[in-house]
Amino acid sequence: MVNVLLDHGANVSLKNSADETPLDIAVGRGHMNVIKTLLSHGASVDTANKDNNTALHRASWQGATEMVNVLLDHGANVSLRNSAGETPLDIAIGRGHINVIKALLSHGVPVDTANMDNNTALHRASWQGATEMVDFLLDNGANVSLRNSAGETPLDIAIGRGHMNVIKALLSHGVPVDTANMDNNTALHRASWQGATEIVDFLLDNGANVSLRNSADDTPLDIAVGRGHVNVIKSLLSHGAPVDMANKDNNTALHRASWQGATEMVNVLLDHGANVSLRNSAGETPLDIAIGRSHMNVIKTLLSHGVPVDTANMDNNTVLHRASWQGATEMVNVLLDHGANVSLRNRADETPLDIAVGRGHMNVIKTLLSHGASVDTANKDNNTALHRASWQEATEMVNVLLDHGANVSLKNSADETPLDIAVGRGHMNVIKTLLSHGASVDTANKDNNTALHRASWQGATEMVNVLLDHGANVSLRNSAGETPLDIAIGRGHINVIKALLSHGVPVDTANMDNNTALHLLSVLLERGANVNVRNVANEAPLDVAVANGDVKLVRILTSRGANIDKPNENGNTPLHRAILNGQGDIFAALLDIGSKVNAQNFEGNTPLHVAISRNNVAAFKGLLSKGADLNVQNKHGDNALHVATSLGRKDFVVDLINNGVDINAKNLNNSTALDIASRNRFHDIVELLLSQRGVIDLVEIY
Repeated sequence: MVNVLLDHGANVSLKNSADETPLDIAVGRGHMNVIKTLLSHGASVDTANKDNNTALHRASWQGATEMVNVLLDHGANVSLRNSAGETPLDIAIGRGHINVIKALLSHGVPVDTANMDNNTALHRASWQGATEMVDFLLDNGANVSLRNSAGETPLDIAIGRGHMNVIKALLSHGVPVDTANMDNNTALHRASWQGATEIVDFLLDNGANVSLRNSADDTPLDIAVGRGHVNVIKSLLSHGAPVDMANKDNNTALHRASWQGATEMVNVLLDHGANVSLRNSAGETPLDIAIGRSHMNVIKTLLSHGVPVDTANMDNNTVLHRASWQGATEMVNVLLDHGANVSLRNRADETPLDIAVGRGHMNVIKTLLSHGASVDTANKDNNTALHRASWQEATEMVNVLLDHGANVSLKNSADETPLDIAVGRGHMNVIKTLLSHGASVDTANKDNNTALHRASWQGATEMVNVLLDHGANVSLRNSAGETPLDIAIGRGHINVIKALLSHGVPVDTANMDNNTALHLLSVLLERGANVNVRNVANEAPLDVAVANGDVKLVRILTSRGANIDKPNENGNTPLHRAILNGQGDIFAALLDIGSKVNAQNFEGNTPLHVAISRNNVAAFKGLLSKGADLNVQNKHGDNALHVATSLGRKDFVVDLINNGVDINAKNLNNSTALDIASRNRFHDIVELLLSQRGVIDLVEIY
């Protein structure tokens, strides 16, 4: 049929919608006679489809050797590349069609022609593990040393793919076993990375150098250790790999295995004579590294192979120091069981106990103490573990140290006991613990300051109270001649002053110059101290003096301009408060000084209202003597008579009437004093009020 069509002038070059010529279709279908007929009638052998595949590309893909030969005999171009950059040989290699490869090579195709990635036929055959193909290419002169764009030789690729037979074929054809890639990795490096023991053994048997280093300064052993390939490690060592060869950081294989926590690997290296004492550039032995990484089994293994347990690093830290720093109790126990010395010091003069205390590792502290660590050993500053624990506010730790007999009285180079430190840091629970364990509350430092002096200086009222409750001596003087009260006054700590005075400190206690607190106050006032300045509780000095009942101080402050009538948050003036607190002497002083007797608080109550409501006769009479206004009404409209009547205080009522109170005044409930007395059945007051001239008689109520 094809012949008839061709004899009638059919065009052999026309393409269908799939971009195929009749020849493309015949090749795709494998119709040999049609292919020959079309070619004999002038069909172009190299016409390409939309993917730039020629008939030879397609025949090579199919593995159709006879077809390939026919196309080649008709002049097919073996060098044309399709859109993927592939020649017919590339395709035949990729498909594993050995006979097609032979046909192409026999027609002059260069055996080392490379694709766009610079992979030759040998590269691709090596990647596939196609040993027969590799042998054929090698027999046809393929270059074993060419590198692709990734810098790989065919041997590199075969190693990477694990194709043993290809590796053997390449080596048997003279490939140098130690040829390195761009990273200076030899075949042995790569096989070691993969953990390919069989390949490693073969390379070693073929003379691979076990000591060569790659660009990262790794030997094959370094790589095998890093990857954890124990069998490869054994092979390399059995073939003479130096077990102690170090990298640029001076890490040996044993250092790296210890870092990984690879116990089996560590054992293998030790069995091959690895040196346990070598140090890397950081000054670390394998044991140091295992400690730092907390690899217990590696630690035990190294110790069982005779590693000295007290070997120290460049900072004189032993492994026990480091384990204590980490808080690794199990590790500490193992080291102690192997005889680690608990008393050795590092360059910072610290024992393992010092470090454990500084890090707050309770279980390590207990373990060290139970193994004989001295609880009172001091560092270069003469700080014991108890000093440091007191500084940290580690109450539990303090208790443990005390339970192990820590001496609470030892002083550091700054002349401080643990109690001094706890006071200085304000650690209340530690202070209580130390005192409960017999710490002397009155021990003084080089300046003769006791804990109470320091707490008073800080203004730490709670601390002062605790010390006082434990019997602190309030009269002791420091080297400056100051008592705790002197210090509290000098620092202006009102609450501490109150606490000290409430514990019996004489308010007139004088210092070495016979100056009392009042003398000091006078000096401050002479120097222009602000008598009306307020503390965080919004109290002026006068408020504090009134609250403490200090008449002398009240007179001094008012003589210096203290605001005698300044109300507090409830609107009460000092005079109100003196009446409320029953402070007769303060009341008398304020009255004498000239306090306003008619000042009203926020309830509208005058001092007279307050005196009546508090049944304070002295204040009542004192206010009357100073001409207090009897008719001032509070916010409920009550005057003094309303209040006295409501309380049934006839004596107050009599005095108020005698002093001219308005007996008919009404409060906001429209009630007079008579109304109130009537409702409360205060008959004597009712009769008294009715007897007064001008009183409004509410007969209907009474």
